[in-house]
Amino acid sequence: MFNDKSLVRVNSPTVAIQRYGGSTSYTQLQVTLITLAFTTLTAVTLPAFMLVQPAFARESIVAIQRTIKNTAKGSVSAVDTLVQEIADREVELAMLNARFTSDAPNIKSVENRIQRLRDKITKTGRNHATINHVVADGLKTKVASLEIDVALLDAMYIPEHLEVQAVESQLRSLRQRYSQLQPRHSQVAINEAVLRSLQTEIAELKVAKTRLSKQYALHSPVIQYTDTQIRSLEKRLAMYK
Repeated sequence: MFNDKSLVRVNSPTVAIQRYGGSTSYTQLQVTLITLAFTTLTAVTLPAFMLVQPAFARESIVAIQRTIKNTAKGSVSAVDTLVQEIADREVELAMLNARFTSDAPNIKSVENRIQRLRDKITKTGRNHATINHVVADGLKTKVASLEIDVALLDAMYIPEHLEVQAVESQLRSLRQRYSQLQPRHSQVAINEAVLRSLQTEIAELKVAKTRLSKQYALHSPVIQYTDTQIRSLEKRLAMYK
């Protein structure tokens, strides 16, 4: 059985909320997390927001997504939409390749979908090099996002934990596909994107900690867990400097 570092090192936000449940501190924690989630909406604060106000959070997120979609709808052509769908499916395929063999039905289904989309775009005269560039950007963005995820998982689990290993496997698959599309200096481009992404996440978490520290003591579970996440992200960042 794998060890869970969250049981040894620091409590998670869920444990903190359960501990404060039914008290005045719990009400204050709710207000703080909701406000923080709404103003930052990071990978760290959003799950906490969903935990204490799930219905409100879902409605808010849907409203934000609807606004973004409506804004983009008038500025994106039909061909651009197809290209973006190819990029999305390529990311999906790389993620699936980390879990399944090449002859798995879900792999074949996504591959066939990608081929149909490429055939459709070919008829419009769109250059395949342009398509591959968009796909590569999508893969690079996903790698940067997963690098944050694996760093945050490391704040809770040992490196051998199944969840950590699953994300690491997905990262390898995404990087491999990116290298196939952009063979020249591929890792340099990805690593630069990862570095920027980690730096941004660290900065946002430090802002979150500053806001939380105005209401909670430095030894509180919420502050301690945030510190653990920051250290984990900084450790991951050091790999790319």
